[in-house]
Amino acid sequence: MQQSGTISHQKAIEKAHSEYEIYKEKMKNRITQVEKDFIKQIENQTKDLQKKG
Repeated sequence: MQQSGTISHQKAIEKAHSEYEIYKEKMKNRITQVEKDFIKQIENQTKDLQKKG
């Protein structure tokens, strides 16, 4: 048995790559907490400047 387990191993690798691509695509468009905090700071500063102006 020279190829014992090879086919199922290859399918497992393909499945892992496939699932990772799905995960990567989902994560690509998410905003991190740091980015959310940055946006909130900019919005707050903009509101403060509008009140002063």
